This record gives sequence, C-alpha cells and structure tokens, in this order.
Amino acid sequence: MIYVYDYNGNVWETPHVEGRMPLPRYAHSCVLFGDKIFMYGGVVENSTVTNEIWAFDVSAKIWENVTVHDNCHNKTICGPLKVRAFYLKNSKNIMIKLIK
Repeated sequence: MIYVYDYNGNVWETPHVEGRMPLPRYAHSCVLFGDKIFMYGGVVENSTVTNEIWAFDVSAKIWENVTVHDNCHNKTICGPLKVRAFYLKNSKNIMIKLIK
C-alpha cells in the first residue's frame, strides 16, 4: 500500500492504485528517479527474501515489475530494461549503464 503525505492539508492519503502490485514487505530499498519510485528486494511473507525490482509510476499511479532475470540463452542480461554493459579490461568488475 502506498501512502502519500499532503503537506498543504497535513494529512496522509492512500491513492487508488490499479493492476498488479508487489507483495507487502520490509527491509527493502527505494529510490526516486524521474517520475518513478524503484523498489528493490526486501522480506515478504513467510520471511522469504526477494530480489524483485518494482517501479511505481507516481503520475499514473501504477506498479510495474521490472525484475531482471538471469535465465538468458545468450548469457546476457535480459528483462524489460535495455542495458549497455561496459567491461573493464583486466578486471572482474562490470559497470552497467541503464538506457531508454
């Protein structure tokens, strides 16, 4: 459930949200990027730790599961996000830049 604080009215509101939503959780991380709040991981029912990534569109008030999966046939990153990977020579580190 999403709670929105109205500074002018000094009240908390719960906006109407359509479609699929993530399970309730705790110990997750969130970051605001543009008009979306990205939520990563957390602990869901039965103390299950999850690595899901969800995005909440603040304007449209909808959730989208943007979890990146590692079961690709060509051993690249796959999922709904387009990515470009830069490999650092002589290193095991990989820097990933998300692009639209």
